[in-house]
Amino acid sequence: MKKIPMALEKFPAGLKSLAQLMEAKRKAELVLGVLVKEGVITPADLIKFSEESTRVLLEDKVWDGIKAGANAHSSNQVSMKLAEQRKAKLFVWLDQNLKKYEKLDMAADAAKLLEVVPLGWHQIRRHITAYCKQKNTR
Repeated sequence: MKKIPMALEKFPAGLKSLAQLMEAKRKAELVLGVLVKEGVITPADLIKFSEESTRVLLEDKVWDGIKAGANAHSSNQVSMKLAEQRKAKLFVWLDQNLKKYEKLDMAADAAKLLEVVPLGWHQIRRHITAYCKQKNTR
């Protein structure tokens, strides 16, 4: 089997499996084309083989696994983007309001109470610590 291009190395296993299946399909089509050309099998046999291989793939849930892997990767990217947006929103609030609070815990209490971001107190507090390290304050 042909080696998967380096660009696909960054993608999840589901996409790698899809690439492998596509490469196998391409090779099978080449071989079957030669068999039809040489008269070993008929075009009707080729159609029957194609339908049967599709049915096997669907029954064996191969495609479901590939799709699930791709969806998991996409879902993870969405979650990471949402987390970054929340963090950025909290940092903007901290830029404007952190100086009003004597202690960082008090700022976390206020951010939680005002629902600046939909996070728990401990997560907000961790972000405040990261903000302070980034800004080198307190």
